[in-house]
Order: sequence, then C-alpha cells, then structure tokens
Amino acid sequence: MREFFAALNHASTTGDTSGLSALTEAGCTCRDVIKAIKDDFSGGRRAEGGGWTVQKASFFAFDRQFAFVDVTYLVNGYKVVDADGSVSQTIDRATESALVRLIKAGDHWLIFEVIRRSSK
Repeated sequence: MREFFAALNHASTTGDTSGLSALTEAGCTCRDVIKAIKDDFSGGRRAEGGGWTVQKASFFAFDRQFAFVDVTYLVNGYKVVDADGSVSQTIDRATESALVRLIKAGDHWLIFEVIRRSSK
C-alpha cells in the first residue's frame, strides 16, 4: 500500500501516472484518479502542497488469488491551481479509510478495487 501512495504522491505533483498504472488492475475504479490527474495536467492544472500518507494497513482474508487490506491514510491539505495561477479547489486535511481488494498477477499483486469507507 505504501508503494501505491508513493506513486499517487508522485503522480499528483508531476503528472506521471505510470507508477499508478503499473500497480492497478485495468478495470479498477481507482483508475479514475489516473484519468483525473492526466486531465488536470493536460489542462495546465497542478496540485500544490498535499500528499497522502499511510497511517495503518492491515491485511486480512487472503488466499492465492485475492487479498484485502484495510487502510487508513492521511490526506494532507492541498490546492488545485489552474494554468492562470488561480486556485480552483482547496482540499482540507482529513483522515480517510478504505477497503482495498488486491488480485494476484503473476508474482505480484495489483489493486483490483478500492472502497472508500469514511472521512474524519
């Protein structure tokens, strides 16, 4: 999970989503964030500040094909800045949690599904 959040932080500051793509299954709804990042950067938007940090990750209910991770993470506050320098969105600092379903792909695991559960 830490690798996924590191790739998310990298993508949100650089626009390079290749790390996120490599860690997620093609049909995962989490791919929506990849599209949003690409759309933002192609339109000249960027994120300032922020980042995501894993606070806790617990693996459970796994077998040879699937695993589940209960993850709690901190979303640091950030601003979305348009190409003209104006702030179009402000995201407040929050603690969130999600249930993440992983699928085995050869010798590694891919994120198959993310179900956000709460925001504090």
